[in-house]
Amino acid sequence: MEPRLNLESLTYDGIGDFISSAVEKSEIAPLYLLGKAAAYVDIALALGRISRPVASELRTVIIVHASVNDNRPFEHIESTFQKASQGPVKPW
Repeated sequence: MEPRLNLESLTYDGIGDFISSAVEKSEIAPLYLLGKAAAYVDIALALGRISRPVASELRTVIIVHASVNDNRPFEHIESTFQKASQGPVKPW
């Protein structure tokens, strides 16, 4: 698995493959890589490479995998991703 995606890979399948590869890593790596995948979802959405419903679906998949690989309470994971999915901070 590449440690990062290139512009052509910022698609539903490209990000999905990145998520699949991330969950196959050791016990520590998936959470870091899933966080990276969430950032790729945001970038792909901002660039118009994926639609908002696709971004929502990919975020859901990331949350599910993150909750399986994390021993913290689910509410903590869910709130973290909700904050991240609110979008970028708007300038004044």
